[in-house]
Amino acid sequence: MADNGDFEPLPIDNDGVLRSRAMPGLWLDPAAALRGDLASGVLATLSLGLATPEHQQFVEMLRAKLSDG
Repeated sequence: MADNGDFEPLPIDNDGVLRSRAMPGLWLDPAAALRGDLASGVLATLSLGLATPEHQQFVEMLRAKLSDG
């Protein structure tokens, strides 16, 4: 989504992966999804994203916000 609230499609990286800007670590492989390759395509790519330091920082930030409220 753009800063003005309008939808902007995410570009697909050179490796064919969509990487969310709003949720670090949310990585999706649309080609694998279209092939029906759930295990070694979609879930494997998602697992790689969830294992990144950026995702861990995002999770910690959410935990801190929940404990403040």
